[in-house]
Amino acid sequence: MGQRYLIVIDDLWTEEAWDELSRYFPDDRNGSRVLITTRYMQLANYASRSGMYIFRTRFLNLVESWNLLSKTVCNGKCSLPPELELIGRHIVEKCMGVPLVIVLIGELLATLNNSQRQWEDILLTISSFKDPLELLSCVIEVCFNSLPTHLKPCFLYFGVFPDNTEIHVKKLIKLWVAEGFVNPEMNKSLEEIANDYLCDLINRRLVQIHKRSLDRKIKSCMLHDILFVFCLRKVIKEGIMMVSTMEDNKFLKGHHRWVSCQYGCSSVTTSYFTHSSHKTRSIFYFEKDLYLAKCWSIFLSLKLLRVLDLSLIKYWLGMPSEIVNLVHLRYLALTTIGSVCNSQLFKLQRLQTLIFSAWTKEYQLQLPCDVLDLPSLRHVRFDKGSSYYLPNFVQENLQTLSWFKVTGQDSRTIDFTKVPNLKELGIYIEGEVLPNALDSLAQLHQLEKLKVKTGRVEWINLPNCFPSKLKQLTLSNTYLSWEDMDIIGKLPNLELLKLKDFAFCGPKWKPRDGGFLQLRFFLIERSDLEHWNANAIHFPVLERLVLRYCWDLKKVPNDFEEVCTLRLIELDNCCSSLVTSAKAIQQAQRDLGYEGLVRDVTKIELPTNESSEKRSEYAI
Repeated sequence: MGQRYLIVIDDLWTEEAWDELSRYFPDDRNGSRVLITTRYMQLANYASRSGMYIFRTRFLNLVESWNLLSKTVCNGKCSLPPELELIGRHIVEKCMGVPLVIVLIGELLATLNNSQRQWEDILLTISSFKDPLELLSCVIEVCFNSLPTHLKPCFLYFGVFPDNTEIHVKKLIKLWVAEGFVNPEMNKSLEEIANDYLCDLINRRLVQIHKRSLDRKIKSCMLHDILFVFCLRKVIKEGIMMVSTMEDNKFLKGHHRWVSCQYGCSSVTTSYFTHSSHKTRSIFYFEKDLYLAKCWSIFLSLKLLRVLDLSLIKYWLGMPSEIVNLVHLRYLALTTIGSVCNSQLFKLQRLQTLIFSAWTKEYQLQLPCDVLDLPSLRHVRFDKGSSYYLPNFVQENLQTLSWFKVTGQDSRTIDFTKVPNLKELGIYIEGEVLPNALDSLAQLHQLEKLKVKTGRVEWINLPNCFPSKLKQLTLSNTYLSWEDMDIIGKLPNLELLKLKDFAFCGPKWKPRDGGFLQLRFFLIERSDLEHWNANAIHFPVLERLVLRYCWDLKKVPNDFEEVCTLRLIELDNCCSSLVTSAKAIQQAQRDLGYEGLVRDVTKIELPTNESSEKRSEYAI
């Protein structure tokens, strides 16, 4: 590892801006670390403590600024009309070379339908600023004011999370729905609409993509630090939110809809909630090391609470009894041990999202058998060993159920028709179950995502038929035979397949012709597979292949070079011959005119028990 470097650019980072900037400020030093921020002194101190060297770079010049703006406005697809280009170049002159300003203004201009008057209004708005930070603040304010009414609370809601927090998209969407931010539309679920809201904010460069899933969907997001400061200041200034930290001597006066307890949760007193009970709608606790062994009386006064996130607090005694009296609650996340069987959960008739988990594996969480009978439930997540029972009545609102436990002691055939509209399902199997125990899965006509994991099971039987709409399937610890893959290969809409922890066992696998017609993303993680006899016919539209801890697999099938859709092979902890075969496919693809097949840099650690090979790293 070479020296570590700190490169400071006079702007805050955005993914798109850095993509453009990297062409002008290349950094090819071995082991370098690039950090981009305006808080130069803070980073200088950090760099000094870390033994890093500091390099300072410059703003964009006019040519670079114009290229970035025009690319942002036109999305690289067309050119601007002459009258708008003239105004745009004047706008660029006022942007002072700050990439974030340019990107935000560019996305704002892209929403104005080539209105010359509105472009001139933006030019007039930014013309008087001489300081880059003041200009940036003004631009953010303009972008916020231009948001449609339904997006403004969604954007400000990022302020409830601590700074630099990775926010999982699924959680964020559930919270937006619970808060009532989402306006219903015909032929779309509230979650689909909320996802459209998030994509709109991302397209406007107000929210950043942090991680993507294997199928390239947005998994988590973050807020640029200066955009986060904007949200935080605005919600505090307008009295919408209160932030509690360990430095607080007393709570802010007023009544707040959102309460974010970030450091020192014990400072949240009963008196505060007593005086703000008619206003408070949401409470979040982000303190990770807090253990509670007694009930809080603060819940008595929160009559109109909608969101209660206690997922990071380690509670000892099941569930605080006062929570069941929060009859307006729509989102409840609780981490606890013991039993909640005696809790009167049936009172929470408006509850949409319920998340229960144990904070230690030593104490399995015990749930009431009728927990899924709450009529408004949409999303439920429990620990793998907690939930045994489906609802007693048909539950049409339920979309997500994970995990549902099936045991060998249960002689029933599971009736999944009680949850006909499930879109996501996680099944945990423990003990030998009946061969036809899961056959009713085929009745879940809306199911798109299925996970099956086993514990202490020597073998299981796959259902004879899976739901026809199934797009994503994950199998873990199932120890199936590769011949069983023929059932999975017949799924007409399967796009993503993950096989983890010896989901299938055996040294040889030859897929049957005519299968996996829609499979685009394929992962095999921990397997004893040695010979994979496949060709392009078996995976005609495969885009991404990920192999992890496949020590026995010697090569990727040679015929994969003919899969013209294949764009990435990612290897992690595999043998060197597998790496060599992937590189051979890469070269063959290039010879055929395809580029970008092996484009990720992945560390490959070779096993120590291979006498003829040494540990090394490959860029593949």
